[in-house]
This record gives sequence, structure tokens and C-alpha cells, in this order.
Amino acid sequence: MIGAGTRLGITLFLILSAFSGIASAQGYSNNLSGRVVNGTAGAANVEGLEISLHSFQNDKLVGTQTTVSRSDGVFVFQDLLTDRLASYILTTTYEGVPYSSEVIVHLEAINELDTLLTVYEPTRTLDDLAIASSSIFILDIDEGNRVISVLELATIINSGERTFIPDMSDGANMAFLRFPLPEGATNLEVQTELPTGQVLQVNEGFGLTTPVPPGEHGVISTYTAIYSGSTFDFSRIMRMGSERFRLLIAESSGAKLDSNLEDLGSTSLGGSEYRVFGSSLIDPDQNVSMLLSGLPQPSFLQRSQESLNLNSVSGLTLITIVAVVLIIVLVVPLTIGRKKFPRTPISEDTSERADAQVVTIDDIAELDSQFHMGKIAKAEYEDLRKLLKSRLLHQTLNERA
Repeated sequence: MIGAGTRLGITLFLILSAFSGIASAQGYSNNLSGRVVNGTAGAANVEGLEISLHSFQNDKLVGTQTTVSRSDGVFVFQDLLTDRLASYILTTTYEGVPYSSEVIVHLEAINELDTLLTVYEPTRTLDDLAIASSSIFILDIDEGNRVISVLELATIINSGERTFIPDMSDGANMAFLRFPLPEGATNLEVQTELPTGQVLQVNEGFGLTTPVPPGEHGVISTYTAIYSGSTFDFSRIMRMGSERFRLLIAESSGAKLDSNLEDLGSTSLGGSEYRVFGSSLIDPDQNVSMLLSGLPQPSFLQRSQESLNLNSVSGLTLITIVAVVLIIVLVVPLTIGRKKFPRTPISEDTSERADAQVVTIDDIAELDSQFHMGKIAKAEYEDLRKLLKSRLLHQTLNERA
């Protein structure tokens, strides 16, 4: 069975393959030999594990083969049909935890036993887990609905030689990954390359009941926050700390920040100017104060639309609407200018962009803005947003590699 982390890896590969435009070449047969190894020092050899090979061609899963590793961990898959669009992913399960390989392409370039599938012994302690980096992007501020769209990206490091397994047995001292959120956060979505697990609502944020193998792992979360006045408090206690922390706010939003973070100046990302705040080290259980002020407010026209429910005009006659508009135009001198981030169009081709991550973040912000303005249907918005988030996670992992 393919776990959630593996499915995400497969999805990311298929998405990027769709963008690549690689031409197909003549297929031929080939073999794949590899070895499953135990990455925990002093652990016994791994043998008798069921290994699955998932084959993809022209962006589609075309088959799954299984075999069993020998006493030395070696496994072999024979007579594999491949071409330039063929790819493979190896998976196995050890001690209840699913593991997967990197995406395998170009079998002709792989020497015998080059492919390793690594598994680890389990541990129930969080001692070797840390947050390497944590970044918050204020993507869009929709003053009409008083909604802030936020994307957060965290990099988890397991520096040990064992896979962390969440321990939910002790109600008072449950051990699992926890991530902070501001009070009132809604519409939470989480994507990660970690193995299968659940997202839990916990005090001050959310948790993940997923195993964490050794290495680095990206976690992306997006959510919206509704503000009622001119301020919104993003402050939080960083339970696990963070070796690097960044908060980026678009200059065009007009929002100001009162914080104990250092002002790192401005930077241009994807054609937009952002103010960057950060810290080189956040200690465990340290409070990070982040109070946004000067948030944009609805215009008089937007407030009138809210009070008259102009988004659903079935209850209003045309003459009533015209009368309201005339009153606004003739009696109240207004300059209505919607503040919004300058965005680049959503594009599948990022080969000419200097920073693919920045472009994808910018695209997510533009997509949010289009949805809030009613220019895109909800179903299409949700599908495109998931695709862009998957692309961003893949770009982040590639940058670390």
C-alpha cells in the first residue's frame, strides 16, 4: 500500500513531468537491482521484506510489481519496459512505517545494486527532532472581506538514526509533531512529504501523527485569518524552537509589524516588494511577538455592499441598487482604490524565472486574490491551489538537495 508521503512524492513527480515536455523515446527492456538496508547503527540486517516497484509511463501508473528481499537485503526486478518518460518508485514497510525511494529514471544509467532503499528502527522520543527553518508568508490581504491568506513552510530535521513514531498512549504527555497557528485560523490545509498520518487540532495550532524518518522533511500549511479591526496578532510560542525564522509582508499591503523580530529590510520577490523580519535562532518555548497593524479596511462601497448583501441581489430591485450607487457617487466623494499585491500571472512554465519558489508563492497569492474577487470558481481554485502547493514543496526539497 502506498502511504500518503509516497503518494505525495508520486504526485509531485507527475506534476513536474507534465511541465517538462520531454519527448518519448523507443522503449526497451531493463532490470533493476537494489538493496534494502537498515540505517540504524548496530541494527540487524533486513531480510524478507516485501518490496514494491511502482512503474509510471506517460504520467500514468502502469503497474506494480512485488518481490522479497534476500538475506543480504538484495532484491531484483527484471524485464522492465522503459523509455525517457518511464519512471519508478520503490516502497516497503518496516516496523509499521512505510518507506520509499527517490523517483528512479534512466535505468540504463544505473549500475547493479546502485539503488538503496533505507529503513530505520523506531523510537518514541522527540529528542532528535528539530525545526531547521520556519517561514511565514502573508500572501494576500482582502480588505473587502477582512481576510488574510497565509502560507507557512517548516523544515523538520531528524538528526538521529531512528524513525520517530508518535506516542498517543499517554493522554497527558502525548508525543507528536506540533505546529503553532494564530488564534482564529480557519481553512487549514497541510501537505507534507512525511509518511501517512493525521492532522489533529490542538491548543494553539495543529499536530501531525506521522512518523518522521531521519533526514529533512518539508511541511507546508495554508490557512486564512479573519480580522475585525485594524490589527491582527500572529504571536506564538515556538514549542520546538527554530534555527531560522522569517516573516515576509508585502509592502503594498500597508500593514506594519510590532515584533521582537529583527527588521531585515526589503527584498523583491516575483516583482513584489516584501518587508522581511526574522531571527537566526528561536529557542524552544520562546514567544515570538508579531502584531500586524494598519490592516486595510473595506471602502464605504464595500461596507454598503455588506450591509445590503449585494453579493446576492435577488432580494433587491434594480432601482434600489441604482439609487444606492447614485447616493454613493453624488453625495459621498470617494476614491475607491483596492490595495492589492502586484502579481505575476499564474504560469506553468517557470524555466525563465530566477527563483521558482518565489514565483510559485506569488502564483498562490495571485490565485487567492482572484478567488476572493470572485474571478475563479471554488472547485477550480481548490484544485489549482493544491497543485501549486505541491509544486512549492517539490521546489523546496530540490533546493535543499
